[in-house]
Amino acid sequence: MNLLFYNTFELKQNAFVFLCGDDSSELLSSILAREIAGQGQKVLIASTFPIPYPVEGQILVNIEPQLLRQKLTSDPSPIIYLCSGIENDQLIPISPDFFEQFQLSLNKDIRIIIFVRELTKELLAQKNIKHNSIFITALNYQKVNEQLSGFFNDLESESEVTFTDGLKLHWEAIVKQNCPARFSGEDSGMENHVLFLNQVKSIIDENRVIPITRSLGNLYERVFIGDINEYKIREI
Repeated sequence: MNLLFYNTFELKQNAFVFLCGDDSSELLSSILAREIAGQGQKVLIASTFPIPYPVEGQILVNIEPQLLRQKLTSDPSPIIYLCSGIENDQLIPISPDFFEQFQLSLNKDIRIIIFVRELTKELLAQKNIKHNSIFITALNYQKVNEQLSGFFNDLESESEVTFTDGLKLHWEAIVKQNCPARFSGEDSGMENHVLFLNQVKSIIDENRVIPITRSLGNLYERVFIGDINEYKIREI
């Protein structure tokens, strides 16, 4: 199996994937889960907020950490979702202290994907997360472009607003709709924070994206563009 996204985000070195963003984050999670499984590894998927019922993978409800460790050894299922319940076709988040109890000393054949809109102290306290993780903000470029159109229109009529400062403020307002506040600005708290803009479909899109991302300064360590549906991604 092609491992384009797995290799691009260096999941061999990063066992923990924190995801935030719009529906592109769900698409990215699905393709990463399939590639992880294709690599002969297992992936645990959890969230700090309710997420849609998945179309593939095993769902474990209120499983105890010790039992989960046993299942990871004996159960052949490569994709496992963790939740505390199922309501209205949504997976309800697991307990915030689950991973503290689980003890995140996983072997090399397990990856964890966690959707976040907030970060708990329990997660941040885990010593092996910071140097073994990647935080991905995944956004649909076509939607972001629509939201940014208001900024560009205002910029033309308000010359005193600098492009870079105005863009950063507008960008943070967009990102905060789906991501933790601390991850919309410069203080990410993580060493490996990247941006992925999905549905960048044409050269015109690319030419518009590049000056925008370059003006975001050090909000992200790396920026990627592509189209999940076309199975394309590259760094800019």
